Amino acid sequence: MYLSAYANNNRLLVSEGQTIKKGQIIGHIGEAGPGQTSLHFEIRNNGKKHIH
Repeated sequence: MYLSAYANNNRLLVSEGQTIKKGQIIGHIGEAGPGQTSLHFEIRNNGKKHIH
C-alpha cells in the first residue's frame, strides 16, 4: 500500500484517501523556520520511504 506524507505546509489541499493526478497541486509552501519556506513530501510503501 502506498501513502503520502506531508510536513511544513501552510495549507494542505488533498485529503486522506484522495487520488491525485500528475501535476496536481497538493499544498502550499509553509515555514520551516524564520525566513525559510518548505513543503516536505514523501511517498511511502508499507510505511517505508520510497521517494522523497
